[in-house]
Amino acid sequence: TWTGFLLMPAVILMLVWSQPMVQLLFHRGAFDFDAVELTSSILFGYTFAIIGLAMKDISTITLIALGHQWLPVLVGFGSLLLGVVLKLVLIPGLGHLSIAYSTAIASTVNGLVLLLVLSRLLPRKSRHLLRVSGWKVLVAGLVMLAFWFVLRNLRPADKGLMSWLHVLAAMGVYVLACAVLKLPQMGVLWTNLVFIRHRIWSGRRG
Repeated sequence: TWTGFLLMPAVILMLVWSQPMVQLLFHRGAFDFDAVELTSSILFGYTFAIIGLAMKDISTITLIALGHQWLPVLVGFGSLLLGVVLKLVLIPGLGHLSIAYSTAIASTVNGLVLLLVLSRLLPRKSRHLLRVSGWKVLVAGLVMLAFWFVLRNLRPADKGLMSWLHVLAAMGVYVLACAVLKLPQMGVLWTNLVFIRHRIWSGRRG
């Protein structure tokens, strides 16, 4: 759940800010606007693979620790075949973008299957906690995405300071939504912040 909690805002920001990000970092010299368009479109497609890859890695490590190392191998082989088939199917219509989208779909399917298998091996209480936390992270991410779209329509931003303010505001809304939904991670973060504040305050008084 920590992985989803940390990756969800990063994924959303990369989805909605892929072109400004590439333009800010690389748009100079021979890297013209056409190159920005091409790179940002591929980045947009690969962004969908981030959550799936994270689920795959965590589930694989956990399954190996539980003694089911053959399951990630079988699922990974099936995901590899799915990726090849998707590339062959999508290339005529999407061209170079088929590589990104086929990889994202195959990685997500791989992660979901492994997570489903893992959930069957976990105790009922842990399985329920995993499911509830996952839905809460998803809802908080959707709230952040909706807020960003509303903010963009009300206050259009370029790639300058206002764009960064939009990003910070969206991140703040995500944290607020997680707090309202009472995600366990927020309690851990708050406890650590209070502890750090106490240590700093004690050091100043000393």
